[in-house]
Amino acid sequence: MQTLRLTIKRRWFDMIECGGKTEEYREIKPYYERRLLPLSGERFTVILRNGYRENAPTITATATVRVGEGRQEWGAEKGKKYYILTLNDVKVSRVV
Repeated sequence: MQTLRLTIKRRWFDMIECGGKTEEYREIKPYYERRLLPLSGERFTVILRNGYRENAPTITATATVRVGEGRQEWGAEKGKKYYILTLNDVKVSRVV
């Protein structure tokens, strides 16, 4: 299973951690097209990292990707299409 690493903001990290957000959105751009289209139709591991420091908290989850409109309360703009990563089996790791 392939692993995708992404950085996310604290707000979205906290919502995923508490189970309030089950999707992560990425804009449809060539950068994400190269990274996400090869994963289309299969389950993969995603590591979501809150920040760039060495001991930043992370979320590890299994995910699938599709294209669609996201939910505004989870950061998507109304009427805009995104790559939608549906997150399952979420595990949080906080290094002290």
